[in-house]
Amino acid sequence: MAHSMRSWFRLAVVVVVLSPAPAGADSRPIAFRSATEFGDAIRAGELTSIDLLALYRRRIEAHNPRLGALGAHDWAAAEARARSLEDFRVALWFHEETIETDLAQLALLERAAEAVREAGARVDPGARPTFRLYRNRQVYGALFYYALWGCPLLATPFLEEQKQIKAAWERFFERFVLAPVFGVSAFAHDHSLPFEDRRLRINGGSHLYEDQIRWPALASVAELPVTVAPVGFGADGLPVGVRIIGPRMGDRTTIEFARLLGGVVGGYRIPPDFRGDTK
Repeated sequence: MAHSMRSWFRLAVVVVVLSPAPAGADSRPIAFRSATEFGDAIRAGELTSIDLLALYRRRIEAHNPRLGALGAHDWAAAEARARSLEDFRVALWFHEETIETDLAQLALLERAAEAVREAGARVDPGARPTFRLYRNRQVYGALFYYALWGCPLLATPFLEEQKQIKAAWERFFERFVLAPVFGVSAFAHDHSLPFEDRRLRINGGSHLYEDQIRWPALASVAELPVTVAPVGFGADGLPVGVRIIGPRMGDRTTIEFARLLGGVVGGYRIPPDFRGDTK
């Protein structure tokens, strides 16, 4: 039981898709570069995070093929599952009655979904697995605290409910799911209040921060892979991403979807007001 709980923490990957490497790019193998050099190379357009993922995947295959944080039992089959957006059937989970989402962000998500549709994907705007997002969040919280504090007896009913949520996703997975990453773009952290009392300004109103945890909880409970891909900039000039959810062990396919999505919405661009300096 303890092993099954440790395995439910998944890796969410942010994919950055850029143009091919320019002339004069560093010719050293990426495995021999530092994290600082990785950042510089991405900003220069020399490298994409897909390149880095391919490197780490090869390391996993070579040195620890049983590692479960990022992987599939059959990499080749996962990679071949979809080669173009026409191969995908996509559900849109952009709206939830009890969760406020920034309107400018929603417009970017809808634009990305329309671009996917125009590229040939079959889009099902109203399709959902058969569980409630609010209840999924409650199970997520219980499993999180069980893993943190180690209370197996208290967690038992939630582990059973986790199995039911996994089964609901399995029945659903002819489709991949696009969902918000969060209801707003990056915001200033405020630890002056207890977690449950923290609030965010969204569309002119004050909303509980905790409500937004339902989006990251969406895939985590069922141990599903998530890739986040950029879709543009919000009204505040900060990047907005879309959450791409795929079937268990389908990491390579969600990453491929992100790459294909970048081809129709423009991929990663450095924010216009970015003043970062890694030197």
